[in-house]
Amino acid sequence: MQRTDSSVIMLRARVLERSPAVVGPAVLAAILLNGLTSWVNTTLSIPLFLDTIFTLVAAVIFGPVVGAITGIGSNLFQELIFGLTGTNWQFGIVNAASGVIMGVLASRGLFRNGAHIVIATLALTLSNAFLGTLVALFVFGGATGIAVDYISMGLLLTGKPMFWAAFLARVPVNLVDKAISVLVAFYAYRAVFVHADD
Repeated sequence: MQRTDSSVIMLRARVLERSPAVVGPAVLAAILLNGLTSWVNTTLSIPLFLDTIFTLVAAVIFGPVVGAITGIGSNLFQELIFGLTGTNWQFGIVNAASGVIMGVLASRGLFRNGAHIVIATLALTLSNAFLGTLVALFVFGGATGIAVDYISMGLLLTGKPMFWAAFLARVPVNLVDKAISVLVAFYAYRAVFVHADD
């Protein structure tokens, strides 16, 4: 069944009105699933993050505020499951920013086709690389104990300044990571909101 843009907005409003009966459990599920994918990523030593997939899903369905809450909650939960290392919660701002960006794009109708997927992926890649670099440099002095640090060190050896080494190291990792996350969010979005001109 196809819906117009106004119907899409009305559907989102009705979903939000059912809060916390719908939104609360959905956010909790997203946080748990982010923790699971992050744990699998770490356990298998995959050189990605895979910790924002369901932040984006929550954001495109429920909006940027819920996306931000899911992002922060996800990193707090990951801090618990990885043994209170003091690392994961520090990057909550990065996860939250992803939720805000994705929620805004979806709510403004900018998440409906292939071009929008590319735009979202690039926006999240650059924002995550930038914010992640700031946290890595100002909180951890540049090294966070993850795979991307090896790329950073390699770039430092070529003479790159520390900021650019940390930033450039995060761009390709985030590009792949966020492409996966955006695609999952896109199909979740289409499953909930079907547009008339699709």
